[in-house]
Amino acid sequence: MRCLAVFCLFAVLQPATAVAGGRYEINQLCVSSGCFAGDAPGFPIEISQSGSYRLTSNLVTSGGQALDAVIDIQAPQVSLDLSGFTVGGPTNCSGSPPVCLGTLVDSGIRVTGAARVDHVMIENGTVEGFNESCVSIEAEVLSMIVRDLGISHCREHGVSSLAPGRVEGVNVNVIGESGIFAPNALVLYSVVNETGSTGIFAESCTGNQLNRNGNGSTIDLLCPVQIGGNSCSGALCPDI
Repeated sequence: MRCLAVFCLFAVLQPATAVAGGRYEINQLCVSSGCFAGDAPGFPIEISQSGSYRLTSNLVTSGGQALDAVIDIQAPQVSLDLSGFTVGGPTNCSGSPPVCLGTLVDSGIRVTGAARVDHVMIENGTVEGFNESCVSIEAEVLSMIVRDLGISHCREHGVSSLAPGRVEGVNVNVIGESGIFAPNALVLYSVVNETGSTGIFAESCTGNQLNRNGNGSTIDLLCPVQIGGNSCSGALCPDI
C-alpha cells in the first residue's frame, strides 16, 4: 500500500534527477510526484533500474497509512548511499530487553523482486523506527554489502539478510529481536547494544563489540567462525 510523504522540505530541496555518471538523487520533496522513471508517486520509493542512488535529504514517514517500506530496491546492481541522512519511521522501543510498539510502517529499506538480484550495497546513514526489520534483504540476493549505518528502534531485526556478503561498521541499538541477522555473511567492526535476542547471528565475525543483548536466555554472539577480536560485555566472546 502506498502513502504520500508527510513532511516535505519545500524551501531547500529540489526534485530528484539523474546527475553526472547516472547517479540518481532521492529526497523528501520528490516522493509526492515520483523520484525517477519507474517510481510511482508516494512511498515506497521504488528502485527498479540498476544504478547508483543517493539521498539528498532525510526521508520521514509518520506512519498514518500501512507501508511495506520507505525505499524498495527491486533491481540488480544497485548502490544506495544515504549520504549521512536518515530514513525514519514512527516505531519506538524502550526497556531492557527492548519492547517495541507496533506501527504500520514495516521496513526502512528492503530488497525485493521476483528475479535474482546479483548485487546490492547500502551505506552511510541512519535507519530507525520501523515495525519489522530496519534493513530487510528479502529477495534471492547473490551478494550484498551493508556498511557504515546507524540502526535503532526496530521491532524485529536491525539488519536481516540471508544473502552472502558482508555487514561492516554498523552501529545497532535498541532492537526488539537480533541486532544483525545475517547467517550467510561476514559481520565485522560493528557495535550491537540492547537487543531482545542474539546481538549478532552470522557465518563469520571479527572485531565486533556487543553489550546487553538478549533476555537472559540468549547470547551476545552466535557465529560459527570467529576470526578474532569479538568483545561480549567487555570480555572475549566465547566460541559457539
